[in-house]
Amino acid sequence: MMMNIKVIVIDDEIQEAQYLADIVKETNELELIGYYINPFEALPLLQSDSDIVVFLDVNMNEISGINFTKLISNRVIFTTAYKEFAIDSYEYENTVDYLLKPINRERFLKAINKIRKLEKLEKIIPDQDYLTLESKDQHLVIDYGSINYIRASGHSTLIYTVAVKEPVITIFNLKKIEEMLPTSIFIRIHKQYIVNKLKVGHTSRDKIMLFGGIWLPLGNAYVESYIDSMATIGKTIEISK
Repeated sequence: MMMNIKVIVIDDEIQEAQYLADIVKETNELELIGYYINPFEALPLLQSDSDIVVFLDVNMNEISGINFTKLISNRVIFTTAYKEFAIDSYEYENTVDYLLKPINRERFLKAINKIRKLEKLEKIIPDQDYLTLESKDQHLVIDYGSINYIRASGHSTLIYTVAVKEPVITIFNLKKIEEMLPTSIFIRIHKQYIVNKLKVGHTSRDKIMLFGGIWLPLGNAYVESYIDSMATIGKTIEISK
């Protein structure tokens, strides 16, 4: 039996906050912890319980939802009346989805389904959660979660991680690295690139954006497999132009 998802709604317009809170209360498997008009009143609770999912308005007076996200590690579903904020929201790794106002129930449920699929993914991630390989005269151990993307470069392969600015250089070619990685987490997007699916924020016609604003090419030959693979972690990809 799956646990209920704990939810907080933050919106400085009280009618909007109450409306969304009512939808949460009416939805099975969701537990409304509360709704807040002032985001800072919710901050201590969110920082003490990272399992709470936040429906967060983007355009607030006290602090923008985008900036508020920097203060928490909780999964966030943004709510906004402005479509142009969508790409900005995906610069942050804890962004799950964004909902355009007025929010309809069908779209709301799709966002909740993404949360559920992410929870399932966490349970099927392989027992070994790291990559072991040789790099020149070093033996390296790299956590899967720290890898943003991997790029072929001549006879070498460069591994770009979250914590280190310079890439790790390995003597293995990209095909060999791909064989060593779990497909539940990583996907080939181009003849030269592999990405961590959990780091993908936005997809356009021929490129993707990782959290943090890193853009990478999406090869035509990989589009279909990319879309299918992203669906396994609850991310429905609609190629924008």
